[in-house]
Parts: sequence; structure tokens; C-alpha cells
Amino acid sequence: MNSNFDVKIRNDMYKIQKATLWKRFASGLLDFILIMIIASGIMVVISEITNYDEKNNELQAYYQEYADKYGIKLDITQEEYEKLTAEEQEKYQQASEELAKDERVLGVYNLIINLMLLMTSIGILVGVILVEFVVPIILKNGQTLGKKCFGICLVKNNSVKVNNICLFVRSLLGIYTVEIMIPLYVLILLIFGSGNLIFLILGVGIIIFDLILVLVTPEHKTIHDAFAYTVVVDKSIQMIFENEEQLIEFKKELHNQEVEKKKYY
Repeated sequence: MNSNFDVKIRNDMYKIQKATLWKRFASGLLDFILIMIIASGIMVVISEITNYDEKNNELQAYYQEYADKYGIKLDITQEEYEKLTAEEQEKYQQASEELAKDERVLGVYNLIINLMLLMTSIGILVGVILVEFVVPIILKNGQTLGKKCFGICLVKNNSVKVNNICLFVRSLLGIYTVEIMIPLYVLILLIFGSGNLIFLILGVGIIIFDLILVLVTPEHKTIHDAFAYTVVVDKSIQMIFENEEQLIEFKKELHNQEVEKKKYY
């Protein structure tokens, strides 16, 4: 850092130079796509290991067994159900009730839900670790591949370079646990009919709160940034300090320049 810089200019450089929302959105979208590609690959591998497709086919065979027994189609929408005759609706209800009591069906059904949660959890976990934690550590500048493409990066709230602890909290606790897995778990449970209104409110609430946080905070922070005390900045104009000691020395230097300046007034 050159001590001959004008104090005002250096003060401006020291301030957080937040990244624009469109750059954050674009970089986040790219990183999300990378996470999903990695997660999909991991899920395919786990699916093969656990014979997920075989279990799903077994469940469908049970559904077909009851459909054939009662001479109706079970996989229908509410609109299709309402178009059935009274006799067909009664058969549908009987088939559904008997199906719900079948221990074979319940066992396979619960196994499929658990496998789906397992595949999703591990797949996305690996994707988040690689994209949001490993890559920034390798690049050593608080950047994912998406952030690097758009010239933005992460720093702590005080403009100090992010460390591995910040990256871990941001990626594993903020992004993976709160922002991705909780809403996704809610979605999976709702799809399989195991969720309720409380789960729906929780999942949607997290998404809405994240959006509000981005809009109302001066640095456009998300939940994961709030957890890790980080902020996304424009790398081309942001002054980034290697550590807290360098920041302290910079502040001392600014203070001394201010004192020298006042001597001439």
C-alpha cells in the first residue's frame, strides 16, 4: 500500500465496495448449476448402490396390484377423481385405504422416502463443499468459479480476507443446511404426502426471509453471509487486507496522515 495516496481516496477504498445484485445473481446461478451437476452425479451413484430404481418399481407394482384388484386407476389428479362415478370413487377410496394398511407397501414407501432424502442430502452436500468451500480455498481469494467469472469475491465485514472458518460456516451452515436442505426437505415431504402446513410455512418463510435480507441490508447480505460475517464485494475496486494486523496498521497510517494534515490548517 502506497502511503502517498490521498487520505480521502484511501478511506473510500477501505469502505466495503459491495458487488451489484446482477453480478451476485449471475455468479450464484452459475455456482448453483455446478452444485446441481455434481449432486446429480453423486445421486446417480448412490441410486445404483442402493437399488433405488428397483425399490421404486416394487412400489409401483404394489399400486398396480391394487388398481387391478379394484379395476380403477390410482395415479390420478383431484380433477380426474371428481369426474369418476360414485361407484368408481368408492372403489378408489377402498383401494387407497387398503393400500395404506398394507405393511409391504408402507415398508417400501418409507424406504424410498429415506433413500431420496439420503441421496439428496449427500449429493448436495458434496456439491456445496466442492463449489463453495474447496474451490475458494484453492483460489485463495474468496472466490467460487461463479464469482471469479464475474469479478466479485468474499471478504469479512471489515474488509479482511475470509478464512477457512468463515467459508465453512457460510457454505455448510448457511447455504447447505438453512438455505437449501430445509426448503428441499419440506418439498420432498410435501411431494410424498408426509408434510403439513407448518413445514410449508417454514420452507417458504426461509426463502422469503432470505430475499428480504438481501433487499434491506446495506451490503445485500443473505442468510449465509449473516452467519459467517461476510460480504460479497467487487474485487476490482475493493481493498482487501490479508489479516487483522494489516488492517490495524492501515488504520494507524490513516490516522497519522490525518494528524499531519491538520497541522497545516
